Amino acid sequence: MDYYSHKKSVETVVDLLKKQVLVPIWGSGYTYGAKAKKGTVPDAKEATCLMKAIIHEYVDKDYESNNFFDVASVFMTRVDAEIRDNFFRNYFTDVKLGKTEVDFLNLPW
Repeated sequence: MDYYSHKKSVETVVDLLKKQVLVPIWGSGYTYGAKAKKGTVPDAKEATCLMKAIIHEYVDKDYESNNFFDVASVFMTRVDAEIRDNFFRNYFTDVKLGKTEVDFLNLPW
């Protein structure tokens, strides 16, 4: 594996941007906090709490795990599809990004 100095890294990124061959990859946090259809886009901790509340209401009032992956697995396998769809629709659709995020996405990648 090659390691670059900060200066070399910046030069490389600028060069790739100029050539329009840089492919950005963002994590799910890019939209965190943005307004969505019926709320704001949650981070993993908030999403875990939201999914647990749904599990408590519809599946198992005594469910205890706080691990995102465990909660998500139960949510996806035991919660009714319509309820899951509403969760995703409410928190992850009609997302309104801020000007900075939109401008960044509009760069000539």
